[in-house]
Amino acid sequence: MGASGVDVRMSPLARKAFPVSIECKKTKKTPSLAELKQARSNTYDHTIGAVVWSPHGTGPDKAVIMMDFAEFLEWWYENQGKFEEPEDE
Repeated sequence: MGASGVDVRMSPLARKAFPVSIECKKTKKTPSLAELKQARSNTYDHTIGAVVWSPHGTGPDKAVIMMDFAEFLEWWYENQGKFEEPEDE
């Protein structure tokens, strides 16, 4: 965080499995569309820009994510059937 570009660096394989470019915020104020616009301008190719926000004074277990729902659905529909079924135990 604090550097230019994507806040969470991911390998090409990780980006293929989870195509989200993350902008991290830890503030008192809930992020707005301006922060989402920032995230979308700093993305890896073929990824969805998203803001992960952790309210000031909380840990990562209270973080939430904000992304464009239409972009998420597009990715989801394109990848239906590509995920392996879990094996029965």
